[in-house]
Amino acid sequence: AERGFETVEASPRSFDHLDGKNQPAGLVRHIFQMLFNASSKDPRTSHAQVKHNYQRLLDKIDSGEPRYSAQEYRRAVQNPDYIDHLQHLCVKHPGDWYCTSDDPVWQAFFTTLLKKEAPEWYSYGIRFLNATRWMDQVPDMSRTPWHMHPLVFLDAISTSKKRG
Repeated sequence: AERGFETVEASPRSFDHLDGKNQPAGLVRHIFQMLFNASSKDPRTSHAQVKHNYQRLLDKIDSGEPRYSAQEYRRAVQNPDYIDHLQHLCVKHPGDWYCTSDDPVWQAFFTTLLKKEAPEWYSYGIRFLNATRWMDQVPDMSRTPWHMHPLVFLDAISTSKKRG
């Protein structure tokens, strides 16, 4: 915390956090709350309305409304004015390099992919996941490691040396 990082633990049902059918919970809601808090403290008059958009999205999430625009949610998360807050978030969640396509966190993604959206990508997705999986081979590696933005994290823990 003293270096500006925030931690959160997440246990997602699926890696598909924004499916457009089920309002996101847990991590995604936490991110919107974090961005709402940051935008509420923003003194720039040009950004005074931003907090209202985040509050609107939080209200929509809390309503449980079944349909929503996943793209609208993604755009709100990627707001360049508040990206620094997102990059200082350390999240403990299942590792996508640890799990197999049979694990529950991948099932929703692969089932939807197979049945409706892009059946031609299903076998490619399985092969890709298997090819990039490696964490399960590391002794004592946790199934739910901490994830963080690597460059921001390394910069925060580095010590600068003056040359002269």
